[in-house]
Amino acid sequence: YLDGAIDEATRLFPPLPLIMRTPKSDILLPSGDVAKPKEKLIISPWIVHRHKLLWDDPDRFIPSRHFDENINSPMFIPFGMGARLCPGKKLGTFALKEFLANLLQYARPIADFDKIKPKGGFILRPDDNMKIKWQKVGKA
Repeated sequence: YLDGAIDEATRLFPPLPLIMRTPKSDILLPSGDVAKPKEKLIISPWIVHRHKLLWDDPDRFIPSRHFDENINSPMFIPFGMGARLCPGKKLGTFALKEFLANLLQYARPIADFDKIKPKGGFILRPDDNMKIKWQKVGKA
């Protein structure tokens, strides 16, 4: 479940809001247009991850949607894809899982996660109004 929650968090709030590429040859785009070499292509994981034709209820946090093995497709690109996949993806995800696995033994977050708004910049992050309370569980 933790893997699904991390994937869903990066789907809703991809680390990079935009990915820019320059094709080496003509590329047929989904719109039917052709991107020529040396033209700049801008891909927005934020838009792809919230597109209603690609995702059921795209604005809701639903970790179970990542339990399907078919999720590893071009519609899930929080760290890019292919040869240009972020080299820190595996290490960052591993470190986050270790941190959360340890933290969640002792506390649970309480927040209205559906109301979190992003704040743009070089990376996406929650706006300044994000409030999370922690409920103690287990023995500390």
